[in-house]
Amino acid sequence: SGFIVIRGGNIIFQSPVQQHSFNYPYQLGSDENCDLPSSGEVFTVPVEPQDVVVTGTDGLFDNLYTDDIIAVVVSAIIDRLEPEVTAQKIAALAQQRALDKNWQSPFSAAAREFGYHHCGGKLDDITVLVSYISSPVSDSFANFNFASVCVYLAAASGPVCYTCQAFSTAWRIHTARLHMLVLATMS
Repeated sequence: SGFIVIRGGNIIFQSPVQQHSFNYPYQLGSDENCDLPSSGEVFTVPVEPQDVVVTGTDGLFDNLYTDDIIAVVVSAIIDRLEPEVTAQKIAALAQQRALDKNWQSPFSAAAREFGYHHCGGKLDDITVLVSYISSPVSDSFANFNFASVCVYLAAASGPVCYTCQAFSTAWRIHTARLHMLVLATMS
């Protein structure tokens, strides 16, 4: 799981991959086999009006390159799409790529770097949350237009949408004067 902050069609911040080793990401939880919440990282990222924050599970970032995500976001901004629709478009493209056995995905590229052979996308849960920064940062959450979360479960016969309340894990994006809580699923 991770997030990127896009400004003017460019990434100004990308959270690092958080995993123990290849294909063994952190699993935050209270179970004894899970990583503790204290293992997570907190990032301070100043944002500006017109910035877009895209948060997603590893199912997103294993199947789409950041350039693919940026292309969808830029197109959505030009078309004046709501963040919910932008999230749906990104999740749908990630799901399409996950099912493509010929796609040279970020996951397959990473597998090669670690000496493994993997062709195509990686079937996994895909959760995407898109937030548009719509006015100067203040102490109020009213400045954010939060998208609903769209989750595509690879095992499901079709897309399944959940609301933010369904998820128990969280990423925090800290700005100078605002703490924004972004919910995400666990892999």
